[in-house]
Amino acid sequence: MGAALTNLVQLAYISALEVAVLQVIFDTPLYQSLFGKGKDGEGSRYFSQAEMRPWIAMALGITTAYMFHLTALVGGLGINLDDLLAVSGEAAVHFDRVLTGIAIGGGAKTIKAIAKNFASTRKELQKQLG
Repeated sequence: MGAALTNLVQLAYISALEVAVLQVIFDTPLYQSLFGKGKDGEGSRYFSQAEMRPWIAMALGITTAYMFHLTALVGGLGINLDDLLAVSGEAAVHFDRVLTGIAIGGGAKTIKAIAKNFASTRKELQKQLG
């Protein structure tokens, strides 16, 4: 349980850093004119229907997971992906890193939900074990 909690805290820290960095970028006039609501508030001239923030956050999260070799399922939770998935080895590591990157890209909201589920599951396990 200690490794899972440590991994969760690390992911929360990285996610909070990413949220802070991206907020600075998203608030710039350049981003707003190209991808945001624009200066007139009616939308950008390039992406009037699509919201780019989640895609940018997800791309940065996945890149971060690959750069720092972060794996949430294997590294923190100790889940054996060979048993869980039909793939093994390198493909399982890629799956874990992409999933970790998406969780990081989801920001603090995703990490809070994971922490809440982890806490409730831990309490249930403790009740079951006595």
